[in-house]
Amino acid sequence: MYTRVSEKWTLAQNKEQEEESHAGTLIRFVNALAREIGVPVPKEYFPRTTEDFEVLPYPVVLKPTCGEKQGLSAEQRYVIAKDARTARAAFEHFTFEDQYPVVQQYIAGGGVGYSVLAK
Repeated sequence: MYTRVSEKWTLAQNKEQEEESHAGTLIRFVNALAREIGVPVPKEYFPRTTEDFEVLPYPVVLKPTCGEKQGLSAEQRYVIAKDARTARAAFEHFTFEDQYPVVQQYIAGGGVGYSVLAK
């Protein structure tokens, strides 16, 4: 049913378990595991009100919890917001079926993606 990744973390191995998980759980799982093993991870913020957006430490990156389900291409799956107005607009755009987007500290540099399919 589950794969043991470390003493504290497990991953669902089938689609039903994955779909039943709370929005953003996989992203938060990967970030927590990365921190546990010493990999630097950007800070995450949870704005919900207009005032929250006014005090974020800009720039920030906003990403939907599941851009694939929204039909977004890779380059459409994030916004780098340098101010509250841009962040609020991206937040509204990426909110999908009551799933709030991920809001993270912006770290300058290139991005690299990696996917694995294993049996």
